Amino acid sequence: PEINIREITQKGKYWENGEWHETAPISVRKDLDYPNVGVRPSYLLFHEELESLVKHFPTIKRARFWMTFGDQYLTHLRVLENVGMTSIQPV
Repeated sequence: PEINIREITQKGKYWENGEWHETAPISVRKDLDYPNVGVRPSYLLFHEELESLVKHFPTIKRARFWMTFGDQYLTHLRVLENVGMTSIQPV
């Protein structure tokens, strides 16, 4: 859970046209249609694999990482954030 919470609460980051772009945490949402699953709300996040893709495929024009979360999960995350329990520092 600690890694997932850290991924969700950090700024989003994606590669486009030769440079990195940042977004506020879970601020970019898109409803994506996943095969055999259906449409799910998905959020643009940073994931370290993006750095590897950009490094090893230098001609890539855009690299983004999307992850899906249910509304209930995000509500729980907001509660944890509101009480100061999403930091990587010991509580």
